[in-house]
Amino acid sequence: MRWILSSLLLAVSFLPAGPSSAQSQFDPYEEITGLTQVLEGDLLSVNGMIVRLYGIDAPELGQFCETRDGRPYDCGLAAKNVLTRLLNGRDASCTLFAALPSTNRSGVCRLENVDLGGVMVLKGWAFSYRGLSNRYEPHEARAQATGQGMWSGRAQRPWVWRQEQAELRSAG
Repeated sequence: MRWILSSLLLAVSFLPAGPSSAQSQFDPYEEITGLTQVLEGDLLSVNGMIVRLYGIDAPELGQFCETRDGRPYDCGLAAKNVLTRLLNGRDASCTLFAALPSTNRSGVCRLENVDLGGVMVLKGWAFSYRGLSNRYEPHEARAQATGQGMWSGRAQRPWVWRQEQAELRSAG
């Protein structure tokens, strides 16, 4: 596991952060480190505080994608499992930004100096959340080019899936 973490750190360190990596409107104002539980592919509980990984959007639990050969699978659960294995019961350190409109805290969380959001996008289990930041666009381009994670088959972007689900609920 340690060599995987080291190789991911090396790969992520060579990717540019993008021109808007400065968080002017979300200036960091709190650092937390501690017991970390994975709630979703982009959502953690750190010492009991809910933290959404900044700049990424992972599929929702119950959102289905397709494998290369067309078989459906719960890609939200797959993303959660990837992040769970990556943390492997260890504590994360997070730089928190201002609360999001959803009242969740948002931040960049790291494990041994590895940006968890960057790894999730690079491994193909989350999308760069362009509406918030473009810091992970190079990670997403690399994951797509190499067929990592969801990019090996078909996946719908989570924000599109959520919108469709909301429309189905309001029509029903």
